[in-house]
Amino acid sequence: MDRITRFAISNSPFSILLLVGIFFFGLYTYFTMPSQEDPEITIRDAQITVFYPGLSIAMTEELIAKPIERQLRQISEIENITTTVKPGFVLVQPRVFDRYFDLQPIWQDVRNKMIDVRPALPEGTIGPFVNDDFGDVAAATVALHGRDFSMAQLDEMARRLKDRLGAVPSISKVVLYGVQRERIF
Repeated sequence: MDRITRFAISNSPFSILLLVGIFFFGLYTYFTMPSQEDPEITIRDAQITVFYPGLSIAMTEELIAKPIERQLRQISEIENITTTVKPGFVLVQPRVFDRYFDLQPIWQDVRNKMIDVRPALPEGTIGPFVNDDFGDVAAATVALHGRDFSMAQLDEMARRLKDRLGAVPSISKVVLYGVQRERIF
């Protein structure tokens, strides 16, 4: 360390030139480096959930998990299948190979396979439900409230707002939560 300091002091024009060069290289890199505010992140996993309340773990695995896994193995784009079995509940997570980028046709194939396997599952089975967008995150959560408005008026305003926000090009999905169902007393 002592040698570097001694060299920098004895060759000060070179040291100043080096520091100025590093500074301008840093500025150049800062302004030319590619960046995105919200980079595209590809989630290569889906979740398939199936329910059959009251079924034991062994029966759930044999009657529900294995037929679903057999159907998923027929899809060549799927790299790995992870299955979680609990009493009356199955969670299957297929993962697509990294070489595929257009995932919507693959997820549609998964949905079709789940429709095909449904008759083979025991009567009373709830599902299978395919969720391929669980990796989506909310960029904004907006609450709508009003003391002087009825629930029906708030619902109508929320639906109008949803339609207007859905028309904005950079917004991919708008979901309404907490909407009260209409009741007659």
